[in-house]
Amino acid sequence: MYTNTAVMCEHLPKIEQNKKLNLYHLVGYQALFILLDYSPGKNYDAVIQELCDITPQKLYGKILLHPKNIKELRSQLKSLDKIKDFFISVQSVEKDVLSYAIKDSRVDLITCPHIIQLKSITPGIVSLVKTNQKFIEISLIDALFSKSGERSRLFHEVARFLDTVRNNLHVVLCGGFEQSLNEIRGPREIASIFTAIFDVSTPMSKSIVQSNPQRIIAKLCERKDNNCIQSGVKTQPYTT
Repeated sequence: MYTNTAVMCEHLPKIEQNKKLNLYHLVGYQALFILLDYSPGKNYDAVIQELCDITPQKLYGKILLHPKNIKELRSQLKSLDKIKDFFISVQSVEKDVLSYAIKDSRVDLITCPHIIQLKSITPGIVSLVKTNQKFIEISLIDALFSKSGERSRLFHEVARFLDTVRNNLHVVLCGGFEQSLNEIRGPREIASIFTAIFDVSTPMSKSIVQSNPQRIIAKLCERKDNNCIQSGVKTQPYTT
């Protein structure tokens, strides 16, 4: 199941949400992670349910936290203690914040929507991610829509990151973070970029947009869905 793990549509008018979700469907995505802004007391279920009503795709909510420090992260996570059926992601360039987030059982993944943020992903961070069975989400959008000179520099940063995680590519997710319709690229195109530009094997490139997201979905299923009968297996589709 091809999955885009970072879809930005929460604040769009409904007609624009419809257009965007439909385009994701047309280019080949069967499942989408909807980015949700963090807000204490927010009804996240209502946001996802409204979107589920306008698309046949499987939708999963992902709450994105932007803590300035560990104290703020602790506070945000405490307010989400009862949230079990949404992914929780943390975005930060502070290594102490990333380390704390990775070790916290409530956090599912760390997110780097901008390529410059990949510099904070050190071998030590990758080791923590692997040990704690978490994921690292990246995006290629900065490079894909930059000028040629800047694109080369950004691709170099992505290549450096991929070298850092070369033996642990099973923890990598690729989110779109597309703001406009013309930025949307299909999963096969994204996979081909990893192969052609970064020399990632074809099976592993497909895993980044297909089986790796399935693994994190299976973890969410195990946490919440009573229909799970074993790891990664469901008796009926999971919905939020």
